[in-house]
Amino acid sequence: MRTPTYLCRFARRLAIAAGLLMVSAHPAYAISGLYLHLSGGIADYSGNELILAELPQDDAPDTDPDTCCAGTAIAAQFRVGYSIFGFGGPEFVFIGTGFNSFNGGGGFIGGGLRLYPLRFLSLAGLDTESFPIDLSVAGSFGYTLVGQDFAYEGTFWDIDTVLMYKLTSFMSIGARLNVILPNYDDFVFTSFSGDRGRCLDGNGAQVFDPANPTSSPRESLECNGRGPDTTILSPQVLLAFHFNLFGL
Repeated sequence: MRTPTYLCRFARRLAIAAGLLMVSAHPAYAISGLYLHLSGGIADYSGNELILAELPQDDAPDTDPDTCCAGTAIAAQFRVGYSIFGFGGPEFVFIGTGFNSFNGGGGFIGGGLRLYPLRFLSLAGLDTESFPIDLSVAGSFGYTLVGQDFAYEGTFWDIDTVLMYKLTSFMSIGARLNVILPNYDDFVFTSFSGDRGRCLDGNGAQVFDPANPTSSPRESLECNGRGPDTTILSPQVLLAFHFNLFGL
């Protein structure tokens, strides 16, 4: 049985494309200039203090560990930065997560610094320009908001590690691992648009009176508790683009 001609042509073209891809990966140089990172994966919110669901009959918090909390979410992020001579530089970051069929979600926006450790080895005389693999680490700080029936806001620290395979001088693929450390305020919104909510106590739980479940304007409350304690671990796959605009 003869193989159809169009399949043979397709196989030849695929082999040629794969060969060109391998050849183009070898001479890739240390990443310099403007870069854009697009990535997606999951984000796992630890613990059961970040209570986002309310009970059906009122706005009382649902404390059932199976339904109350953020848990595992779909995650995506966008980063843009500038690496000077391939050593590193400033970076802007936006991370978004969605959970419970996107009835809830979280956002993280901020900035920080990214470094390329392998590039620093060139200072010791090691030629890293022909490496097809590159490693980078970044630290970021910014604002975060997460919510569903209840919403929390605060600040966050982000530690990001990326391993990339350089397909060409302008495009890479790879994997990233985020560790996000939020620091949420001791106030929970029951209505974010209405700026209303409740205080959190010293255990991170909502101060809730079943006899008076209505929330109060934020400006009228003086909260003395603490925000929910959680850590977010996010593995993702990555597509990166590099633009060496000024030759730095």
